[in-house]
Amino acid sequence: QKGRKNVGTYYTEIIYINNYKNLNKEKLYFTINPKSTYITSLKKGKKSITLKIKKQAIQTTGYQITYSQNIKIKNTKTKATIKKLKSNKRYYIKVRTYKITQGKTYYSTWSKTKSIVVK
Repeated sequence: QKGRKNVGTYYTEIIYINNYKNLNKEKLYFTINPKSTYITSLKKGKKSITLKIKKQAIQTTGYQITYSQNIKIKNTKTKATIKKLKSNKRYYIKVRTYKITQGKTYYSTWSKTKSIVVK
């Protein structure tokens, strides 16, 4: 429907004519998710990784980062450092944005996966 641009779940109501399918009206729900983001830079350190994320200022509460061991980190900043990693191991990293609206969390799609070998 017109004017629904904010992140959240909305519905539209369909009113049937002449009792089509024995229904008078029906609600159809749809969801608007936040815009996705991506990793702009990835640097390796001694048993750590530093990454920068493309900032999404509009309708974003924060960022979620995941790496190859399926550990998720919630972050509200566009720069993050992951520490206590194993040396000489390849890690795969991806990010997404999230928005909390009326107590419910909405997620964007995950970014493309980037990989790096830790020192």
